Amino acid sequence: MSKDEIIALNPEAHRFHGWQRYQSYAYTAKASMVPVAIAELQHLLPLYTLAFRKSSAEQYQLVAVLGFEPQDNLCVNAEGRWKLPYVPAVFRSYPYVMAKHKVAEEERNVLCFNKSSGLYRELPDESTGEMRFFQDDGSLAPHMLKLVKFLEQMTHFQQVTQNAVNVLAEEGLLAEWTFIKKDQEKQLRPMQALFRIDQQALAQIPADTLKRLQTSNALTIAYAQSFSMARLGVLEQLHNARHSQAQSQQSAQDFFMTDGDDLGFDFSGA
Repeated sequence: MSKDEIIALNPEAHRFHGWQRYQSYAYTAKASMVPVAIAELQHLLPLYTLAFRKSSAEQYQLVAVLGFEPQDNLCVNAEGRWKLPYVPAVFRSYPYVMAKHKVAEEERNVLCFNKSSGLYRELPDESTGEMRFFQDDGSLAPHMLKLVKFLEQMTHFQQVTQNAVNVLAEEGLLAEWTFIKKDQEKQLRPMQALFRIDQQALAQIPADTLKRLQTSNALTIAYAQSFSMARLGVLEQLHNARHSQAQSQQSAQDFFMTDGDDLGFDFSGA
């Protein structure tokens, strides 16, 4: 995937510019996993398998597994509709992100836009649903205030989650998760490289370590990841439905597909 063009938004340069809200989740088609946060766990656990992956910074990261193959998302259909009731927050914030930028010689999180999304508009046509970033006086448009609040919450919970995952790694509680999956032709294929909670190591931790896990939210994430492994069956069903016309028709009844225009900025759902 080509590198995204991320720009920091400011009223001086972008006062009269705007954007078009995405109309589908087709842009996620090549995402076989997605970073998730602790605030999403209650929505994720009934549906998704959670795991840990090593990020480019050599940190472990909590993710929801979306497919068995690299660059293959089983949770989105050919029309760009999400197949499960809950859409991970990172996807719902698209094409926005909070990123570090220097402001008055100080590095801080600022609102940024992914211009590679194709949703940037230099002359937004509000009659077609396109929206401006800022009002005439340079203040954020009302819909942008809601979006910024969502992004600030998401950034906070992502950091809380990362801190907890770091504790799990420091305590030696992550183990490589390698298993073999059978496809419909009974061919054996290795899963992409992931990590899981080492149950044996977790059962043997001393009391002081247990307290550290509890106070850092690491224990919550450890249990969540362990319980979520039973949800691999959801991915199996999605995989089989894609490769069978009969099962594909049945999948519409088996999974509550998310409407493409239900794009709320909150942690409560799609």
